[in-house]
Amino acid sequence: MTSFGTQVKESNLKEILEATDQSEYILFCYDRQYLDALPEEISNLLDVETPKLEPRIPAFDGSESLKSIEKSLKSRTVSQSCESYLSLFTSFDDYSQSLIKTSATHTQLAKTLVDEQKLQRMALNVAMTNLEAHNKSINTNVKAFVAAAEKERTRQSTLIQSLQNDLEILKHVRIHPTILHQLNLSHKGKEKLIDFVDQAYIEKVRIDTIKLCDFLSQEIRDMLDKVAELEQCEQEVLTDIANKNNLHILDATLADIQQLYKKAQYLKDTRKRDIGRVSDKIAGMLNIPITNLFASLSIQNSSQQQQQQTNNKLSHDSKKTLDSFRHLAEYHVQNYLPQLASYEQFIRQKVTTLAISKRNSIQEFIKYMNAVSQIQSEIASIEPRLNSAKDYLDEFKKKYETYDLGSVRDILFGYGALMIEIVRRREYVQLLAENATLLADVMSRYRNEEEQRRDFFRRKISKILPLKMSIMDDSPPQCEITANVPPVTDTTLQKKDIIDFISLLGQAYAQSPSYNRRPLSSSKSLKRLITQQTNEDEKLYSVLKLMYKQLDSLKVDFLKNIESDLFGPGSIDPARIKNASKREDKESQVLSDDERKIYEAKIQTLERTLQLRSESRYSTSYSLVSNDTTSEETKSKLIDTEKRLLEMKDTNERQKQEIDELKKALQKLEQEKNQCENEKEDQRLQIQELEQLLEEERQTYEHNRQSLLNEAKIKDNLADIRIAGLEEDWKGKISDLQRALEEETRTLNELRIRHDAEISDLRFEHDTRLREKVEAINNEKRELALLVDQLREDLASVNQSLEEEREKYEERLTELQTEIAESERAKDEIKLLQQQTRMMVNRAQEDWTMKNEELNRIKEEQTVVRSAIAELLSRYMGEGAQITENTDLEPIIRAFQQNLDQFTAQANLTQENYENLEQEAADLNQRYQELLETHQEWRPIAIGMAEKLEDYRKMMLYEIINQFQIPADEAELNILSRKITPSEDDAAMWNEILQLASSIDHQNITRRLRKRVKEVHELARQYKKDYKELKAKLSEKISFRNFKVGDIALFLPTRNSGGKPWAAFNIGSPYYFLSPAGATTFTTNSSEWIVARITHITEHIVDESDPNPYGLAPQVKYYELEVECWKNQKASNKKKPNFIDSGLASIPVDNRKRPSFMASSSNIVHSTSPPHDALKRRRSATGV
Repeated sequence: MTSFGTQVKESNLKEILEATDQSEYILFCYDRQYLDALPEEISNLLDVETPKLEPRIPAFDGSESLKSIEKSLKSRTVSQSCESYLSLFTSFDDYSQSLIKTSATHTQLAKTLVDEQKLQRMALNVAMTNLEAHNKSINTNVKAFVAAAEKERTRQSTLIQSLQNDLEILKHVRIHPTILHQLNLSHKGKEKLIDFVDQAYIEKVRIDTIKLCDFLSQEIRDMLDKVAELEQCEQEVLTDIANKNNLHILDATLADIQQLYKKAQYLKDTRKRDIGRVSDKIAGMLNIPITNLFASLSIQNSSQQQQQQTNNKLSHDSKKTLDSFRHLAEYHVQNYLPQLASYEQFIRQKVTTLAISKRNSIQEFIKYMNAVSQIQSEIASIEPRLNSAKDYLDEFKKKYETYDLGSVRDILFGYGALMIEIVRRREYVQLLAENATLLADVMSRYRNEEEQRRDFFRRKISKILPLKMSIMDDSPPQCEITANVPPVTDTTLQKKDIIDFISLLGQAYAQSPSYNRRPLSSSKSLKRLITQQTNEDEKLYSVLKLMYKQLDSLKVDFLKNIESDLFGPGSIDPARIKNASKREDKESQVLSDDERKIYEAKIQTLERTLQLRSESRYSTSYSLVSNDTTSEETKSKLIDTEKRLLEMKDTNERQKQEIDELKKALQKLEQEKNQCENEKEDQRLQIQELEQLLEEERQTYEHNRQSLLNEAKIKDNLADIRIAGLEEDWKGKISDLQRALEEETRTLNELRIRHDAEISDLRFEHDTRLREKVEAINNEKRELALLVDQLREDLASVNQSLEEEREKYEERLTELQTEIAESERAKDEIKLLQQQTRMMVNRAQEDWTMKNEELNRIKEEQTVVRSAIAELLSRYMGEGAQITENTDLEPIIRAFQQNLDQFTAQANLTQENYENLEQEAADLNQRYQELLETHQEWRPIAIGMAEKLEDYRKMMLYEIINQFQIPADEAELNILSRKITPSEDDAAMWNEILQLASSIDHQNITRRLRKRVKEVHELARQYKKDYKELKAKLSEKISFRNFKVGDIALFLPTRNSGGKPWAAFNIGSPYYFLSPAGATTFTTNSSEWIVARITHITEHIVDESDPNPYGLAPQVKYYELEVECWKNQKASNKKKPNFIDSGLASIPVDNRKRPSFMASSSNIVHSTSPPHDALKRRRSATGV
């Protein structure tokens, strides 16, 4: 089976093996041997498929080796000590190599185990997909059969229940004497309808019908139960599979194993670097090339004198070097080797878990495939039973097709139709005879009037004329009207007999017993009776209704024909209709049966005066001439009839308009449906593009993340080197900052003394301004409260309107939700990511805005304080006085002293208010203490805000780099790593925050974002361009199956000598013919093949009503294709390449010109090569 759920067969094996690109398959081979295997066989299979791990590596005791080396160092020479340490590090290398090799093997084994379990899950999904398709197909077939069988069972059950009633009615219905008189001699002696029924045959049909109903009931019940059981089993299997889906756990485990293996590789590289350093040191100590190091150390017979000289010369350096070797070996033993061993042990445990998971996965796979196989077997067993039930039902219908239980009831309705037909024919004959005489009388009377006019002209006008013409004495021509009416057979069958018969049917088959009490005195009651019959007899009653309506409106239809042929439109006077409608409103009673008969008699009298309307002022549809015999009552009745006729016409017009509106609405709905389907297809393509783009973005993100990690590792190593230099710089900066802090503290103390001296004068003014500000703020709060209330009312109204619109759109959304669920899910995921990004950006902007507003408020307060100080200074020293950093305070003090003397003179006048002011000063002092406490409370808040602002800066830079996958440079990483230095000086902290915030290169980030967006845009344009090129290539290929409008087809002449049709060359799609118009336009007598583009496809079925110019068998479906030039849809400026049709590949090319598409006036190319046997075989393969 393929990964698309297609079962591999001999018919599609070649196509599957040759598939490439997007059509390429993954083949899954299911061994059915294990579906019925014993538990022992399955256990053996699990043992074979469960992989074996590498043998455990014995633990390496490096501490003992290190101790033995330390004990022997005193008695050994330098070369021997170096050889010992080199051997020790070599043993370290061998042990670590074995650990790394085992870890690599287990890591590869883990990846293989995870891939195999994924393939098993994919194979299981393919099997479940195939099962779902089969179950859905059999479910559809069963439901279709159940619907047809239930319909037939209901019909037959109804006929069985009403059979006895139908036979009783036939027994009591006596044939009318008029009909008995006209019967053939073979029917003599039969006076009732029951005499024409074979009751023994009907009884046999009834027994077979009962068996059929029982059989259908049992089959319907069993099949529905079986289908429901299969659906439940399938759902249980799907649920169990979904619950046991642990692929994400396997991927996480594999990722952990690979991560640990990378760490082990890093430790291996570090250890290898250390061994290289040890070898270099030893080679330098012994003055031996590193290539000859091991050979030199292995020589034991070196001269003792040379060793002694070496020891004496390098005793101090060698001791120091050997100590470093010892420390390095201890570090290896305590850190590197235990970590490698722990990594290998952890990987081994994880791989063991994956092996157990694979064993369980194989066991579950076999279990699920057994369940799928059993369900498939049950599905396969339904098809033969379904076919058997269909054959039984079809055999019953074929056997009793012409004469079943329904034929008993059909006799009743047929007899009613016969009665109506006899009466209608008699009425027709009478109407034809009466109106022929009437028309003859009318034309004779009209000729007499013409004769009188001509006689008047001869007697009065001709005498005064000087001219004489012989034609003036001619007689008027005569009009002869005759009706070839056979002698009417005297029959006593009347409309009353028909109404009585239909009343009998209504009493027998009416749905409500109240029909038995309803009279059938008019055609309206008859119509109500007919329309209220059961659904089973609807067609028969509609036939009776139509026949009785034709009989009842026979005369009216005749008069309408006369009106339309002789009078034409516009013969009805609107004024007369208006007067008639006024009189109609005053009359409220309904005509009885006697009045209706009198009215019909008067209508017949008025019909005899037809066409005498030339001098009538008020014309009607029947144009009567007023005479002495016409009564006023007759005129009013005629006008009433005209009004009713107009009302019926208006009703008919309204119904036609409603039908047109409904058709337009239906077309609109179809257009909306097609539009929704197109939108769905566009969204599906967009989702595919977005998925592909998302996959590329993910790969880019992984690559950038790995690059960033590597770069961070490198920079981390570089940071260790720079730390030493930065520490000295940091200490120097700390000392400078301490000196600056002392200077600032001294300055602050001086300012505090000045502030204490001036604060008492500022308190009163500050309180006054504070009260004014409080009042202004209260006023603004009231205005804002009113504005908020108004906004809430507007928001409530807007929410209400939005809620109503939302309800409307939710109904529409519910209809479309099932069709675009897949596309909406993908769009929601993308929108969720975008929304999260927007929320983060908005939240950051809101935090920054709030902090910026708080900063501006602090600046404003500082400005107010400065202005107060300047105002105080101007008050005591004049307008030109200003305080700067270089201002000398002694002149200011002297000026204040002079002002103080002046104030002392005035102090005597204010001595009386001293006590009150002292009390107020005490109150102000208390409030000042409260303000200081408030200031102390707000200071931590400001520090926290500064920290949050710094966190926001880092978060914004990190989110921009992380979300948009932009590689970060060294400056940005340094900005992220920097932190705010805590300080008691608010200004220093604020300057540091501003410095860090301004250090971000916004233009660089914006440029990289623009570059990234431009790359994505260019990539999307390239994809669209490739799609258009691929679409253009595919549109020029010749289609050989599944023809549709826009395809290019190859047409070949057939061997049908009658119409000489052209058939489309096809593979598995027979009966596609070129239309006669296309054949006439694009073919000649020498044409052997045609290549053209299909513009329209018309479907036909061979039957009596449809012509059969191709000699096909009855009930065969064929298609006529209308074509155009195959290159009409291409631009004319493109080069038209020669193309060899693959459909003619079997024609030999030796000494013959290969057919090609050459330019011509019609762009249709005809081959002049003689026909070939292979071409004849291809023509015969089309089925013509």
